[in-house]
Amino acid sequence: MKRNISLDILKFILAFFVIGLHGRLFYDINPYLSFTFVSGLFRVAVPLFILITGFFFAEISNNKGFIKWCKRILFLYIFWNIIYLPLWYHKGMSPKIFTFIITNGFLHLWYISHMLVASFFVWFTRKLSIKKGLILAISLYLIGCFLQYLANYSKNNFITQYVSHLYIYRNFLFFCFPFFYLGYALNKGGFKFKNYIFYISIFLFIIEITINTFLSYYYSKDLNFDLLVSLIILCPLIFIKTKEILLISSTKYIALLSSGIYFIHILTF
Repeated sequence: MKRNISLDILKFILAFFVIGLHGRLFYDINPYLSFTFVSGLFRVAVPLFILITGFFFAEISNNKGFIKWCKRILFLYIFWNIIYLPLWYHKGMSPKIFTFIITNGFLHLWYISHMLVASFFVWFTRKLSIKKGLILAISLYLIGCFLQYLANYSKNNFITQYVSHLYIYRNFLFFCFPFFYLGYALNKGGFKFKNYIFYISIFLFIIEITINTFLSYYYSKDLNFDLLVSLIILCPLIFIKTKEILLISSTKYIALLSSGIYFIHILTF
């Protein structure tokens, strides 16, 4: 069966972005150069993975198909957590850690469980107009961005204690749902954008990274960014631009390879 493999190639590149992110590329050379990539460029990877999944999720037309999709994602999540389960023994298996494994999984597997929950939100809000759905998704993402920036830059003890926890903002509601719905909307709405909007989004992305890099130096602490405001514009445009590149092939090898790289790369660290 013939298919356009441009998105497969994109996912292959993004898999290496995730490796660079978790490996903190360039950190031994220059922490601020590393920050530019790890909390900047490489942060397009996971949102795009989620967005692409949401795009194909939109092709599900009935409850039976939705249940089948959920079972497949759940199996994937359970299987890879079992593979990584021995690594948890180094931390001990307290009830707290066991609960964390069930809800968030091992390190990079968190996005699967949160994306699964996000898919329920998308499925049960699919009768909303695309416009209303996009307003909801973008609003939630901006709330998540606000919480993350607050956690990173505030010196208030209360905020530091209660808001700075990663999963307060990097979760199914403020992160996965927005990008999952964006993918869904791109499939249903068939949006098109002018080239200059794409270039503006890249410019805003660079500006945001530059400001964060400068402030990380000023604050003299190890800041971490999963949510960048500009990603809510840039990621859909990267997806659209990539999808417009027609590379026809019958192979799924690249898609399988990118998935394999993503799921096993932690074992190399």
